[in-house]
Amino acid sequence: MKSMIIGMGEVGCCLFEALHEGGMPIQVAIDKRLSERAKGLTAKYGTQTAQDVRDHLQDVEVILSCVEGETAPVIAEIISEHGRPGQILIDFSTASADAKRQASALLAKREITYIDVAIMGAIALTGASTSMIAAGVSADSKGQSTIEAMQGAGIPVKVISNSQAGDAISLKLLRSVFTKGLEALTTECLSAAEHLGVRESLYEVLSDIDKAHLPRFLEMLVTTHLVHAERRRKEVERANEQLVELGLTSLMLPAVTAVFERTERLHDRSSTPTPPSPEVALAILTEISRSPQNRPADSKVTT
Repeated sequence: MKSMIIGMGEVGCCLFEALHEGGMPIQVAIDKRLSERAKGLTAKYGTQTAQDVRDHLQDVEVILSCVEGETAPVIAEIISEHGRPGQILIDFSTASADAKRQASALLAKREITYIDVAIMGAIALTGASTSMIAAGVSADSKGQSTIEAMQGAGIPVKVISNSQAGDAISLKLLRSVFTKGLEALTTECLSAAEHLGVRESLYEVLSDIDKAHLPRFLEMLVTTHLVHAERRRKEVERANEQLVELGLTSLMLPAVTAVFERTERLHDRSSTPTPPSPEVALAILTEISRSPQNRPADSKVTT
């Protein structure tokens, strides 16, 4: 099974090396400008290199696309125009779910299989052991066999059952809402803690969160948010005032304050005197999120 990899950046180089070491060699590497690392890897494994996807497209069965999200639709277009039936495109990019669904539909017309893969962690940190998920893989198909070959080569990719292209990246982007938001808050929080000389002490007072079961902790936040939004908003305002007194500027805390203010304004607290179930809480919060920003202050969303 001859294969090609498009894009020899961080992700491409990591997959390229891992697949070679795991017994699934890549015959062709495509990149307009190879880094020194990429040059070293392709020389080490005797892999052909080229700048244009079309140069070797007819010679391979499997194409691994490791380009940026903005470039992924272009790659799909090229493969649709110049590829051949029976090929498989595995897209590791961060293109939107809609872009991936469109790519899948486009390639299906040429009988080319499209698989949406999302990398669920920092590949620069954990390398080829980084968890991945795949969507749009039909059971007992050539695509399934290819994913199994990657798994056999040591790539930890898990197939989402009964899924379609776009589902994997959708989950990744939902994960990003959490992780990137947490990252932004962490940069501000730890900077302030370091400024005060209490970073190690902060880790200690956060240890209860470290011990909590994450899904249960997250559901506790959303169920109690409806009941305690006003009190928590005031606490966030005091936290922001402390940063201002330290001469530090927070971009995140005003946004956090706005979330609590929106809940206060659009939710009738008397309808949820005690924390509701996660399902009820999330239904209410979804409705609040859909409400126009200029909604009248006396208009309430209730159960």
